[in-house]
Amino acid sequence: MNKLVAANIKMNILTLAERERYFASLKEEFRKRKVENVEIVLCPPFVHVESFKKNIKMKNFFVGVQNIFQEEKGPFTGEVSAPMAKSAGADYVILGHSDRRKYFHDTDEQINRKIILALKSGLTPIVCIGENAGEKKSGKGEEAVFRQLKGCFKNINSVQMEKIIVCYEPVWAISTNNPDHLPTSNEIMTAKLLMKK
Repeated sequence: MNKLVAANIKMNILTLAERERYFASLKEEFRKRKVENVEIVLCPPFVHVESFKKNIKMKNFFVGVQNIFQEEKGPFTGEVSAPMAKSAGADYVILGHSDRRKYFHDTDEQINRKIILALKSGLTPIVCIGENAGEKKSGKGEEAVFRQLKGCFKNINSVQMEKIIVCYEPVWAISTNNPDHLPTSNEIMTAKLLMKK
């Protein structure tokens, strides 16, 4: 299996002019580099997904969305469904990101529903899991990760699991330049073992 690098562009690229500069910069950067044995997934804001799909034709590059709603269609103002994301050109979808859990209160149950809909629509889910600082400090980090894994992957069979990417990103380690706040190899191995359960 190839390595995968996913870039969550978040709520950036605010204008069409910024988007064009992003494309030019990206193409220039990768003209100089040979990208082999790695898949690169770019996850722009949804309004740019179709344009990313049309403009980034480089080998090993894919487009993803930053979230989908837990229903396929209906009266859900402002939401994007899995079929809409796929139709716009997305190949991947980020689910369970700490921003979504923090600001939008996404639950493991909702993430589970989103995973099922993503797979049904032909999207590859990138499911984020990880404990927060309070859980780590209280010694409940493993319990939190296990709870997320159990809730997010409820009723997901082994064939479906092979189509899912699990991203362990402890919330307490995000956006820090302090090496003391990075996960240790033991913490990463523990997360891997929990994922195998």
